[in-house]
Amino acid sequence: MRKYLTLIFCVLITWITQAQSTTDPSKVTTSGKPEKFHIGLAYSYVNTDLTLTYMNLQSRIADTDLEENTLTGDEIDDLNSFMKWNEKTQNLYIVFGMFLLKKPDHRWQIQANIFAGLSKLRYEIQDTRSDTAHLVSFSSFQKPSLGLQIGVKYVVNQNWAVVLEPWIAYSWGKLTSINDDLNTELDFATESREHDFQCIYSRINIMAAYTLKRFSFSLGPGLYYIYFTNRYRITRENTQTGFTTRDEIRSRLRSKFPLDGVASVAWRIIDPLTFRIECAVGSDFLIQPGLYFNF
Repeated sequence: MRKYLTLIFCVLITWITQAQSTTDPSKVTTSGKPEKFHIGLAYSYVNTDLTLTYMNLQSRIADTDLEENTLTGDEIDDLNSFMKWNEKTQNLYIVFGMFLLKKPDHRWQIQANIFAGLSKLRYEIQDTRSDTAHLVSFSSFQKPSLGLQIGVKYVVNQNWAVVLEPWIAYSWGKLTSINDDLNTELDFATESREHDFQCIYSRINIMAAYTLKRFSFSLGPGLYYIYFTNRYRITRENTQTGFTTRDEIRSRLRSKFPLDGVASVAWRIIDPLTFRIECAVGSDFLIQPGLYFNF
């Protein structure tokens, strides 16, 4: 992982060095053509509290499946009253973007960004009555993550604009480190544990943007929705009898409150290079800085 980060850092430094000779504030390439593409490196951190919406428990002994148990709405509400589900995600992305519509005499601009990278996730279930973490699962930067963002801008005048930014991100994989206080290990059995997850993060930002020289400031409300699924499986083999048992828990969770406030700052460091940071604060928290090379 360090080798990849070092390579990306060296490439960005090379871009900066090559770009030092360009100081024209107009957003054009060295050939005189308007900038249409950009590529960069972005990082994001999300901290969110989730609400349980579905849970199913299934056990299997040898070749026999036992009766499934799906929690009722009242049972789920009871769990939500004292249990806390928290998910923290870090993403490291390579970003490629392009303008689909951008003309000097046109007020509308449309831009698309594609994100591809790796995720690091921590998932925790906590009993708020005793402040005890019953389950903590996490992984390193090894899980794939993809995203798509569309930016629609209406330019009011030289300084002001209105921006609409819908985007969606998807990550999935296995959580490799599992600490489970509810299902302890048995002395007379060998066991394996698997924790699979899928996470979909969708968001729409509606912001007013103000540009002053090399800086652009944006502020407005954001609507977002997080959908998270788990499959947690424990397989045990009795070392004395040879019988195998499997317990599997499937759950679905979502974000609690869909509205937050969003602010972002973009700084045109030098003509080809832009640093942008975005922050969203509400019931949950998001921060996403990125460095982009325009060409």
